[in-house]
Amino acid sequence: MWRAWFAVLALVLLALLALFDGNGQLRLKIDASADALVASPQDQEAKQPSAGQIQPEELLLMLKVPDEWNGADVRAVAQLATRLRRLPGVIKVETPFTTRIPVVEEQSIDVSTLMERLQRDPGKGRQWIDQTFDEYLLKGFMTNRQAQAIVVRVTLLPKRPDKPDPSVAVQANINAFLAGQTRYAGTITGAKVVEDAIGAQIMHDLSVVLILTAMIIPVVLLCSFSGFLSVLLPMLSISMALLLTLAGMALTGININLVTAVVPPLVIALTLAYSMHALCAAYEADTTDPIARRLVLPLVVTGVTTLAGFLALGIQSMPAIRDFSFAGAIGVVAAQVSVLLIQCYGLHGCTGKIRPRVWLDTSLRSFASTVHRITVDRRRTVIGIALAIFGLGILGAMQMEAGAKYIRDLPPGNEIRDNFDSISNTFGGANGFEIVIEGAGEDAVLLPSVLRSVNTFQLWLDAQPEIGGTISLVDFVKRLHQTFTTGEPEDFRVPDNYNLVKQLLIIGAPDEVDRYANLDYSKLIIRVRTPIDDAAELNRLLERIELQIEALPTGVKATLQGNAVRLSRTVRDLTSGQLQSFGMAILAIFLVISAVFASFRMGIRAMLPNLLPIAVYYGMIGMSGISLSPTMALLACIVLGIAVDDTLFYLVRFNRAARSLANEARAAKVALNDVIGPVTLTTVALVLCFLTMTTSEFESQYMFAILAALTLLAAWITDLTLTPAIGARSSIVTLFDVVSVDLGTAPQLTIPLFKDMSPRQAKLFALLSRIVEVPAGECFIRVGDPAGDIYVVIEGTGYAWFDRNGTEVQLADFKRGNTFGEASTFIKHRTANVTAATDMRLLAFDPKTLDRIRIRYPRIAALVFRNLSAIQAARLDRTTRKLEELSGNIQPQPTAPQAAS
Repeated sequence: MWRAWFAVLALVLLALLALFDGNGQLRLKIDASADALVASPQDQEAKQPSAGQIQPEELLLMLKVPDEWNGADVRAVAQLATRLRRLPGVIKVETPFTTRIPVVEEQSIDVSTLMERLQRDPGKGRQWIDQTFDEYLLKGFMTNRQAQAIVVRVTLLPKRPDKPDPSVAVQANINAFLAGQTRYAGTITGAKVVEDAIGAQIMHDLSVVLILTAMIIPVVLLCSFSGFLSVLLPMLSISMALLLTLAGMALTGININLVTAVVPPLVIALTLAYSMHALCAAYEADTTDPIARRLVLPLVVTGVTTLAGFLALGIQSMPAIRDFSFAGAIGVVAAQVSVLLIQCYGLHGCTGKIRPRVWLDTSLRSFASTVHRITVDRRRTVIGIALAIFGLGILGAMQMEAGAKYIRDLPPGNEIRDNFDSISNTFGGANGFEIVIEGAGEDAVLLPSVLRSVNTFQLWLDAQPEIGGTISLVDFVKRLHQTFTTGEPEDFRVPDNYNLVKQLLIIGAPDEVDRYANLDYSKLIIRVRTPIDDAAELNRLLERIELQIEALPTGVKATLQGNAVRLSRTVRDLTSGQLQSFGMAILAIFLVISAVFASFRMGIRAMLPNLLPIAVYYGMIGMSGISLSPTMALLACIVLGIAVDDTLFYLVRFNRAARSLANEARAAKVALNDVIGPVTLTTVALVLCFLTMTTSEFESQYMFAILAALTLLAAWITDLTLTPAIGARSSIVTLFDVVSVDLGTAPQLTIPLFKDMSPRQAKLFALLSRIVEVPAGECFIRVGDPAGDIYVVIEGTGYAWFDRNGTEVQLADFKRGNTFGEASTFIKHRTANVTAATDMRLLAFDPKTLDRIRIRYPRIAALVFRNLSAIQAARLDRTTRKLEELSGNIQPQPTAPQAAS
C-alpha cells in the first residue's frame, strides 16, 4: 500500500512542477478571445507582433452629451485623443473631431480637422460641428446626431508577454477623463475589453463551481456511506485528478476558454463517479481480496470508452473543441490514475471501514426489485417504448441548427453586454466583418466599372435588415467627387474616368482611406457593421451575401473575412462535425465493448441503451429550438462515454452472477441489486456537479449544465430498465474471462470436442459452459439419475462403473479430453455411475448451453455438433467391435480408453 501513496506523492510533485514555471508563474492561461474559439495556436502566433506584420487591436469609446456638442466638448475630446496617442502601444486615435474630411469653403477645398477650423474661426463653431455630424463618411460610423453620440476609436498594439498591456493604460486614462467631469457619459467596448471581462467571468465561474462542489460532494458522500474514509479518499482523488489535468493542459499549451472551461467541473464529476464505484466495491469486497481485483477491469474499460468519446471530438474543425477533446482525455486518464492509486490500492485493508447507509441501501434494493419485475414481465413493452422515444429523438435532431453567441452569451444586465448593446444600438452594430474585393492587378479596383459594381453591391448590403451600415473606398471616391465638383447631391457618384478617380484620391483622400484599400489599390475593403452576435443568424446573412457576390463582374474576386465570419463558418460546420465525431465515438466504443465481451452481437446490444439518451439529448435541442453551440456540441460524446460506464458495470456484474448462479434470470436481478447503488449515486453526483455550472453567467454553459443533467437522468433510467431488459437474455463473456480461463495446453489438440477450434473459440465455449471441480473418490453421477450435463475432462482421471450384485464392475476410464454423459442426455436418465479417481476439473454443459452457443456463436456451435457426432460415432464403432469380440467373430483390437455413459 505504501507504494501507492508514494506514487501519489510523486505525481502531485511532478504536476506542481509542470503547472508553474521557473519564476513561479502559472503556465496555464485564460484566453477569452474569439480567436481562442476559431484560431489554432499557429494562427494566434501569427497575430503576435513581428518584423513583417502587426495585427492591431481596437478599443471603442462612445461619448454622449445631454444636449448639443459645442466647441468646449470638441477641445476636450481632442485633448483626450492627444493624451491617448502619446501612450506606449497606441498606434492611432481617431475621432470625428480630428479626422480630415475635405469640405468646400468659400470656393476652396478645406482639408482641416474640425478642431483646426474651430481654432481658426471659433465663431463658426456651430456650423462646423453640425457639418461634422452630417458628414456622410462619419455619420453612422463615428457620429450619431439623434443620440448626440460620437465614437473614439483607439488602435493598439496587441499585448506582449514582455511588456505592459497597452489597453490598461488607455482605459485608465479614459476612466480618469470621465471621472473628472459629469457632462460626458462614456461607454467602452472592444475586443480586448470583452476578452478581459469574459476571462474574469470564467475565473469567477470556475471558483464558484469549485466552492460549490467542495460543499456538495462531502454531503453526497456522507448521505451515501458511513466512515471518514468515504469522504476523505474521494476528495483526495478529485483533488489529485484536477491537479494532474491542469498540469497536463499547461504542458500541452491548452488554455482555458469558453469551451475548455467545462473541463475542470467535468473532471470532478468523472472522478466522483469512479470514486462511487470504488466505494461500493470496497464494502462488497472481502477484506483479503484487493478492491482492484473487482474494479480494475470495469474501471479501465469504462475509462477507455470515455476516452474514445472525448478523442472523437478531436476531428472537429473548431480548435476550441479539439483542445477540449485532448484536455478531456487528459482528465479521464488523471481520474483513472487517481482513483486506482488512492482508492483501489490505498483502500486495501480498509474495506470493513466503509459501509453504505442502511436506509439508502434498503430503499435502493427495494426499488431494484420493482424495476426488475417490470423489465422481466414487460420486457417487450420496455424495448418498444425505448424504440419509440429513440425515433422521436431522431425526428427532433433533424430540426437541429448550429449556432453560437460570444458577447450575448452573457445575460442581459451584464455590464459588458450592456455596453456592447448600447454602442451597437447607437451606431447600427458593434459587431462587424469585412468583404475584400480583389481585382486583377495594380489600380484594378479604381476602374469605374468595378467601383460601380461595388457600389451596387454595397447598396444591396445596406438594404439588408441585419446590416446596420457599410462603408468602403467607393464612399470616399463618391464624396471626393462631390466635393471637388459642384458639391451638389447629384455629384455624389462614381466618376466616369479612371484618371479622375486616381487624382481625387491623391489630392484629397484622408488618412483614414488606408483602412479601406491596400497601397497599390489592387484590393478594396467593404466594412460591414451588424448588431448580430448569433452565428446561426450571421450564417444565414453570409449565405445571402455569397449568392450576391456571384453578380460581381468577371475578373473580380470577393471574400468574406473577420473573426465574426470565421466563427460563424466554424459553427456552421458543427452539425456535420458533430455527426462525424459521434459516429467515430460510437464505432470506437462499439469495438471496445465487442472486444471486452468477445462478441459483436453483445457489442450491439450494449450500445443500444447508450444511444437512447443521446437521441433524447438531440431531440430536446431540435424540438426546443435551441441552437447547437460549441459547448453543447461536446455533450453527446461526453454523455455517451459516461453512460457506457454504467452499462459496462452492469454487464460485468451480470456476467459474474450468471457464471456463479448458472441462471441468467436470477443473475439479472442480482446484478441490478449490485449496481443500483453505485449507478444511482454516481448519477446523483454527476447531475449535482453539472448543475453547479448553472451559476455561470454564460448562457451556453447554463444550457450545457441543464441539458447534461437531463441527459444523465435519461441515461440512468435507461440503464435501470432497457439495459436489464436487453441483457437478461444474453450470455456474457468478457475478455478478462477469455484470458483467465485455463483449459490446459493446446485444448484444440488434446480435447476432441475442440478439434479444429482456435484456443479463443475453445475458451469462449468453456466460458458459456461451466467448469466444475470434483474431489477424488466422489461419485458424482449415479445410475437412474435424471439426465443433466455433458462432461469433458480437463484435468484428472475418473471411471464409469455399475453395480452387479454388490460388485463394482468398471466400464471405462476417463482422462483429459474424454467426453461422457451425452448419450444419457438424449434418453433422459443416467446409464452408469461415474467416480473421480483423482481430483478432477470438468467442463459441464447442457442442451440449453448448446442452444445459446448456436444463436450467439454459430461457427463454434457447428464445430461442437460436428465433434460430438464424431465422438459418438467413434464410441458406436468401439461398442460394435466389443460386441463382435464377445461373440468371437473378430479378434480384439487395442483401443484407447473412451467414454461410456
